[in-house]
Amino acid sequence: TEVKLFYFDPCSTIFSLLSHNLGITSFYPELDHCPDYGFRFYNITTPYIDPYNNYIYVPNGGHSCVSRITFEPKELLLLRSGWTWLSFPRLKERDTNGNVDAIEVLDGNIQPDFNYAYMEHLKVDQTSSQLISIEKIGNDPWNTSGYLEYVNSIKGYKLKLDDPEERTISLYGTVLNPSTQMNLYAGYANWIGYFPAQTMTVSEAFASIWDNISEIRHQDWAIANPSGNQPPVPDYMLNFTLSYGDMVIVRVFDSCTFQWPSNADPETPLSAPETNYFSYEEKADYTPFYVEMNPDSIPVEIAVYEDTTCVGAAVVQDSIVEINAYLTDSLGYNPGISFISHYGLKAAGKTIKKYSVYNFKKNRMESRIIHSKDMADYYWISLKGGKITNETDSNPVSISCAPNPLKNEVTIKFTVQQECMLQIGVYDLYGKSLNILQQSVSKAGNYSINWTGTDSNGKPLPNGVYILKLKAGTNYAQTKIIIMK
Repeated sequence: TEVKLFYFDPCSTIFSLLSHNLGITSFYPELDHCPDYGFRFYNITTPYIDPYNNYIYVPNGGHSCVSRITFEPKELLLLRSGWTWLSFPRLKERDTNGNVDAIEVLDGNIQPDFNYAYMEHLKVDQTSSQLISIEKIGNDPWNTSGYLEYVNSIKGYKLKLDDPEERTISLYGTVLNPSTQMNLYAGYANWIGYFPAQTMTVSEAFASIWDNISEIRHQDWAIANPSGNQPPVPDYMLNFTLSYGDMVIVRVFDSCTFQWPSNADPETPLSAPETNYFSYEEKADYTPFYVEMNPDSIPVEIAVYEDTTCVGAAVVQDSIVEINAYLTDSLGYNPGISFISHYGLKAAGKTIKKYSVYNFKKNRMESRIIHSKDMADYYWISLKGGKITNETDSNPVSISCAPNPLKNEVTIKFTVQQECMLQIGVYDLYGKSLNILQQSVSKAGNYSINWTGTDSNGKPLPNGVYILKLKAGTNYAQTKIIIMK
């Protein structure tokens, strides 16, 4: 519910009742759900911290007795060793455009000390993009000849420090309101900052523009064309999270405005696990490899190799895995990409040099070798062997839904090519059945049903990502659906 705090200055000679809108929140959760409404006798002492105006509201024990305290924050943001993709959610004295002098934000605020630092940002608008940067060497002052003169909380940045040591940067000022809108431009990589306080799953964070997303790239993972399923996205990746101070690179099909959700439930941070059998050097950016495993031989980990150098690896959690490959074009003879799979044994991993690569223009898998100089945005690779066709080309059944995300009601369309026993069900991302929408014998044809986002008991399902599965005889098809009410 909308919560508003009323307060006054007891030291003032002129009584003035002031108010502060806290937005949609639960300031007294114990009282909001109290059945006897005897809340005036409760002794609540949990303070509310307003990071957007730097106030702390402290209950004094009575229901309507609250003190407001002003504070000056010093917030530490953890930096990784090497490269860090980051944003600056808290800034001091923003100008009318939300900008703050970059040198004021960086100088003296990164600890421990360092010998070299470099930070870059891709500046984009409707017609162009430009990589801008700022640099510091030794005791010399920060050099803005690369045109990165200001930082902004809605923007994302890549920071490189010299020594392989974790550091922190101190942030001052106020946190940007999470309802602040951002412009996302089609045809460009939009580097945006994540400034909400709560950790959020990627599917929930981008639910409002899910069908318009071409790619989301985090420092640790990437999801390409999530609504089109080419390449296929492992279901577990939709539970990966964004946390305060993160930066993501977003590509969209059509230019749009976007803002982070303000009413999401906090999530436990979840990201891609680290590998144990392979090591590699992270760089400023990577190329995502979406690799389909042979279901008869799924390894524990798999790595991408340029010649004899590992350039990326991932823990295999499903029959499809995404690998961040830090490719280089400096190899003059360009030997081509190979894969090494490891099965958790002491023996050396298995080298794979024959694989298929999806041709997005021709809509088919082709047997060929990837070279570092190909410079594709991402690759879809199959290690299954033989010719792999697109599922929608060969599958005699199909299922789709619109509108997606679901807000009130969705129309589910499905096709079967012969008479069969048919079942349509709703499942969570872990495979648990939540509702069977239809189960009957059906003749060949095109059909549709409506669904309002409820479980088998008629109760509304929570906001999130779900799977619609169609089983028709021995054939299967499925699609993802987002509930956002």
